[in-house]
Amino acid sequence: MSGVGRPKGLEAMRRKHQRARRTMIAALVLAAAIPTSASALQQEAAAGIALSMMDVEFLERADNSRIYMVDSTLARIDEFIDFGCPTCRSFYILRTDSLKATFVDTGRANFVVRMFPLARLMRGFHAAEAALCAGGLNDRQGFEAMQHRLYMNQSVWQPLQDPIPVFLQFAADINLPLEEFQACLIRDTVAPLILSDMNLAQLMAVEGTPTFVLNRGGELTGEVKLTGEEGISSFDEAVTRLSGPGD
Repeated sequence: MSGVGRPKGLEAMRRKHQRARRTMIAALVLAAAIPTSASALQQEAAAGIALSMMDVEFLERADNSRIYMVDSTLARIDEFIDFGCPTCRSFYILRTDSLKATFVDTGRANFVVRMFPLARLMRGFHAAEAALCAGGLNDRQGFEAMQHRLYMNQSVWQPLQDPIPVFLQFAADINLPLEEFQACLIRDTVAPLILSDMNLAQLMAVEGTPTFVLNRGGELTGEVKLTGEEGISSFDEAVTRLSGPGD
């Protein structure tokens, strides 16, 4: 990605953005980890707090691995995807590099990959977990390498009743620590991120994948919604408008 100069005060804004995201992740972890009985809560209090702190750090790394942040004041493109979706695969192969080159590498917009697996197909959910687990273990390099294998081998894992062995092979191929990767999948460590993405998709009335929600100033305002069939000119027009002064 091309280097982009940082305006004054951007570093402070970046730290504020990170603190806000860390707080959000902590809330997600705690909400997902609340035991169903009060007695269990009392018995596991000390261990639960320690576990939650480890999960927060891991989830922050996983979250960062799929966020391409140029400048938090710029427009943001949130792509909602399902790794089991053929149209998402086609967009990834044919247009994702061009989209990033046009907007992220030039410093015009931020880009976030959001998970929106079909609720009735857990294979897509597990694939999303595989990508984010890889990101938590090896940052963006891990996320992108796993994302590439998930898309390029979609016809291999998507029909399987249990795709986890295939995901483990992908993890071995990209030199991830297998015990940690498998533990991440088994414990559903990154599930809070996926559930949060799915909630955002519902709020933005996302109905299919890939859907691109374009937002003003780095916030999820959802002012423009585009599909993977839209031309680059539609993205260009929206990014230009959303990066300017508000109405």
